[in-house]
Amino acid sequence: MVGGVIANEGQEEQFEKDRAAELQDVREQTYVKFVGAAENVLTVGGEENEAEANAALAEVALLSPTLAQPAGEVFEAARNLRGTESAKQQQKERDAYSRKLNRFIVLAQDEIGLEE
Repeated sequence: MVGGVIANEGQEEQFEKDRAAELQDVREQTYVKFVGAAENVLTVGGEENEAEANAALAEVALLSPTLAQPAGEVFEAARNLRGTESAKQQQKERDAYSRKLNRFIVLAQDEIGLEE
């Protein structure tokens, strides 16, 4: 009987490790997908890309309430930069976008345990 309990505990422990690894993979994929979607809003624009970025933003928010606000700021900065016409304003918006994107990336890396 004792051997069965120990075996079950070992299986349960392995299940927890596997589940944590799967969640880690999902987070990584979701964060990469969001950054790509934000870049598409910036470089291509269009309603379809904005909808895709909004969906990716929602996925980030579901996985990590901590990253929801920084991700929203990245998306908004991409939209602002896309709509800017003057060169001076474009540089200002590009700097803001880069800062916000870098902040999101650092926070995401920290959350999933990656180092730069």
